[in-house]
Amino acid sequence: MLLTGDGRGSSGGRRSPGGRLARTVLLVLLVANAGWALGASAAPADNADRPEPALAQLRTTPPIYRLVYTRSSADERIDTAQQRLVGLCMGRLGFTYTAPPPAAAGQPAEGPRPFGLESLDSPDTGEAPAVREEQRPDAAAYTRALYGDPKKRLVGRGKWLSASRPGAGCLAEAEQRLMGDARQRWIQLRVLLFEAEQRSRDLLDRDAEFQAANREWQRCMQRTGITASDPLRLLAALPAGSDVRTHPATRADTRCKTSTGYLRIAYTRLAVVQTEVLGADPSIVRDWRRILARQDAAARAALGDR
Repeated sequence: MLLTGDGRGSSGGRRSPGGRLARTVLLVLLVANAGWALGASAAPADNADRPEPALAQLRTTPPIYRLVYTRSSADERIDTAQQRLVGLCMGRLGFTYTAPPPAAAGQPAEGPRPFGLESLDSPDTGEAPAVREEQRPDAAAYTRALYGDPKKRLVGRGKWLSASRPGAGCLAEAEQRLMGDARQRWIQLRVLLFEAEQRSRDLLDRDAEFQAANREWQRCMQRTGITASDPLRLLAALPAGSDVRTHPATRADTRCKTSTGYLRIAYTRLAVVQTEVLGADPSIVRDWRRILARQDAAARAALGDR
């Protein structure tokens, strides 16, 4: 996905959240949708060593995260059908296309960590994984067949950002089969949800309950001898090359999140704020679900109603 904007990506002082969220969201969209281009001292009690549940296990999952990051059986079916359609198209043009395996349904994609580390078992180092590019002797022709003329792009615009997808090529043909004339609106919805996600994280910083939870976390951290304003800044301030699984600051961070119930409160309040932000334009969720259902119906047909 190619994202462009006018620099008004956040309201208020601090970027939401620290720039890492934007990079993570863009990476998720890039990996999930080929062709998108656009990012030590005393510890708390022993029972605090057990991390709070990860996002997928929390009782209240923010609605934008449910829409964008949690995969359903329909998402898996749509991905499978799209990759099959792309493969058939590429085959007609004389190319062998190997589709990446779709992520399993019922599991969240590797989405944003808006509150820093959630456990020490799957640390977020903030580093984007390297993307391996297939080396082909006919790379230019292959890319042209898959993505079409780079000058032909379908653009969807949000309030301050815009995104584009290939307007021609096998990827565009497959998406056209699944979405028909709703393709441009789907692109726009991805942008609007990205903007709503950023806006919600900014607004959360003004939420009284979240502020109280952050103060409790700060006091817990101070008892370990560590002063930090919030978990994201703590993570960003680690020296380069730090192992977040063993560093005293990150160990204290995850323990304090557990002992204070930080993640539970933070995600619950974020869910409230995201609901309010989405409520300002009900057409976003309505159209998302409508187009998703349209894609699922087309996917079932393409796969023989599997």
